Amino acid sequence: MADEDVVNERIKALRELHAYTEFSTYNILDAKVQALLSLGDRDVSNLVFEASLTSLDRGSWRRLLRKYGDLLNKYVYSWKPLNAELPWSHIKIPGAEEENLKSLLMKYVDEVHISFPQMPGK
Repeated sequence: MADEDVVNERIKALRELHAYTEFSTYNILDAKVQALLSLGDRDVSNLVFEASLTSLDRGSWRRLLRKYGDLLNKYVYSWKPLNAELPWSHIKIPGAEEENLKSLLMKYVDEVHISFPQMPGK
């Protein structure tokens, strides 16, 4: 995930294009929290525990992310190879096998014409 400044610059650039009749964005704080919870492993457990003791409003999440900012850098803002094992890889869900998900990702990357490193052997 790009850091907040980059995301804000990109949103601003898209808004200035006036190419859309409607344009909405997702809250960046919510995106950071979701990315951290989905990409983190046991290191994130203290943050999750502390979050459970709060009202879970955006102010609480902002304070927690400031306190645990190193986790954002480790899990959200770091580059991960496409074939790296994810913390939840041991969970098996029919239809959501990693190869299937990688295939869908590569199809999306091709359709939107963005540069993305290919998986080994592809």
